[in-house]
Amino acid sequence: MISGMAHICMNVKDLAASENFYRGILGMEKRFRFLKNGEEIGFYADTGNTTFIEFF
Repeated sequence: MISGMAHICMNVKDLAASENFYRGILGMEKRFRFLKNGEEIGFYADTGNTTFIEFF
């Protein structure tokens, strides 16, 4: 039986548009950033109760 979920991962075409929707419109907070050569390539959005959506 599943009692919780740590995170799900979504591969998106436009990271900035995804951030705008999930943070700007839905109000989720960004918790972790993934950088490669100084450029952000992904992030976690906090959905509450220690569950996150990971975007790449």
